[in-house]
Amino acid sequence: MKLKSTIVTSVLLGAAWLVPPSVAKNLDLSWYTIDAGGGTSAGQNYTIVGTIGQPDAGVLTGNTLELRGGFWPGVQFVGPPADSDKDGIPNHDDNCPTVPNPDQADQDNDGVGDACEQPAVPGDLDGDHDVDLNDYSAFLTAYGSALGDPNYDPDADYDNDDFIGMTDFGIWYAHYLAFANS
Repeated sequence: MKLKSTIVTSVLLGAAWLVPPSVAKNLDLSWYTIDAGGGTSAGQNYTIVGTIGQPDAGVLTGNTLELRGGFWPGVQFVGPPADSDKDGIPNHDDNCPTVPNPDQADQDNDGVGDACEQPAVPGDLDGDHDVDLNDYSAFLTAYGSALGDPNYDPDADYDNDDFIGMTDFGIWYAHYLAFANS
């Protein structure tokens, strides 16, 4: 006669001595639920059905049964949050997680800490840290515009007179030559 046993999770601890270790190795109890559903695991002559909740954490043993349970599979908390640069600010809150910056300075308020931003390259109008034909094109787009015009670019207004003209071009061109010769 085939022995079939149904064990509800809340009773599982009390019945733990019923399943021999050779059978316990064949049971998969990796399921869990939050909504009173549960799961079923069967091995040889035994079936285990779970309902409300989930098993206690750790390894539970009784006579010849071993049951391994835990809380919230996939989420593991093993200590304080990671702080890669060891500046006292956890990575998930650090605006520069690879370089120590405990003050979290961000002068341009772009969300990237000053310690992680590359220094500005004079004449770089497209933000790619070089001065090339793309920057020349950006300068030409802004050339002849004044503060308030749609093409006005304050970064191209090198003499800060709210108009982008020949003086600004001369300054930009000097930056271009300096970069090209560096």
